[in-house]
Amino acid sequence: MEIQSTVLFIVALVNSMLSLFVLFGKRNVTNIIYSIFVFFASFWSIMLGFFILEENLGRSLYIANLYYFFAAGIPLFFLYFSFVFPNNTFKVSKIYVAFLSIPLVLIGTLFLLDKNFLIQGVWFTEWGKDVVINTYNYILY
Repeated sequence: MEIQSTVLFIVALVNSMLSLFVLFGKRNVTNIIYSIFVFFASFWSIMLGFFILEENLGRSLYIANLYYFFAAGIPLFFLYFSFVFPNNTFKVSKIYVAFLSIPLVLIGTLFLLDKNFLIQGVWFTEWGKDVVINTYNYILY
């Protein structure tokens, strides 16, 4: 196992454990949203680790789409966390939350409909694997 993937898996495990510790402690809106934020970051880290280890380019493309999806969820839930952290209340309208969630849902749907929506391909390089990005869709992303 490569050192990068080992570090990514360890970081994901530690973050997930800390997130569960927070979630199963005092259950309030701040802890719940923080835990969701950390789980997205952990799954992103796990998918990056699997991408590094995967030898099949087809599966690597699928895994790369997953890590881009989880990466897209990190800023959304961090934003939600920033709404509730100081006061432990979520005083944002449901319409605003739904509006902010549209990009993540849209990106997830586009990844399901077209595996080459964001990433055109994956290839081996001398340092590991690299992805070919669809430039126009990446700007949308």
